[in-house]
Amino acid sequence: MRPSLLHELLAGHPHAATIVDPAEGARLAVAPIPDPSDAPPALAGACLVAACTDRLGVAFAAGYQAGLHALVPGLAPGQLASLCVTEEHGNSPSAIQCELRDGRLFGDKRFATLGPVADLLLVLARDGVREDGRPRLRVLRIDPRAEGVTIDLLAPTRFVPEVPHARLRLQGVLAPEERVVPGDGWDDVVRPFRTVEDLYVGACSLAFALSTSRRAGLPSITEACAALLASTTSLARRPPADPALHLAVAGLLPLVRGQLEQLAAADPLPDPVRELLRRDLPLLAVAEPARRARTERARTLLAVGSLGTEPTSFR
Repeated sequence: MRPSLLHELLAGHPHAATIVDPAEGARLAVAPIPDPSDAPPALAGACLVAACTDRLGVAFAAGYQAGLHALVPGLAPGQLASLCVTEEHGNSPSAIQCELRDGRLFGDKRFATLGPVADLLLVLARDGVREDGRPRLRVLRIDPRAEGVTIDLLAPTRFVPEVPHARLRLQGVLAPEERVVPGDGWDDVVRPFRTVEDLYVGACSLAFALSTSRRAGLPSITEACAALLASTTSLARRPPADPALHLAVAGLLPLVRGQLEQLAAADPLPDPVRELLRRDLPLLAVAEPARRARTERARTLLAVGSLGTEPTSFR
């Protein structure tokens, strides 16, 4: 039987932090691995990558990519995808102006994570109107090399600058029906991915902290991260639309940040690793207002459910 992910991270031979390129880490994270006994394969692969780096950006890229592979059907092993949602006026359903017209895609996207190195773009776009009057949103698989696609590399961000981002221009890109991701683009892809991303990036951050603290000889941090990671891999088996899962993830993230802050303050940590970690800690606070709003919505749904009223789902 294959050892558990936790066993491999805790008892594996000490190894150097060798992966420094987020694109390489993301691709390795979604390469085929034997099923571990305690974690979904996509998450396990990402955590193993996160254990082999000296920087949080690689752990983030691995978790982001593994989360997409866990949620979106049909992504090939080792294939890098970029979820392209945000536009000039934001990333809510009403802000989406990118549009599918007569089988072709028109519009711009402002911020596509891993967009410059992606093998596949997952583009959220309007496709007519639903019965309730709201725009119908779909996610389309777009080849970044296709005619009509322009990808502009954005300047590096202040933290995790190694993770590349892009601005997209889509001018009449051919998008036939077979390229549409099944289901509703918002309810079945974008909304659940926000929770999945938090969960997978949190898990990879813990795997990074566990491995880094083990190499530095910090057993208390190593063991605390192991306990949190065991909980995280269990949560990853729950459906992302479950509001109870979202509340658990909301409770998990401050604990993850706490372990990383303790790690950054620990004396035995090598100075180069400490400097990178302190630079990149703001990553875990990105989109915090939106995260708080989703947490309040989950609390409301659970409160309604406790009164015997349905539905109690984020869908």
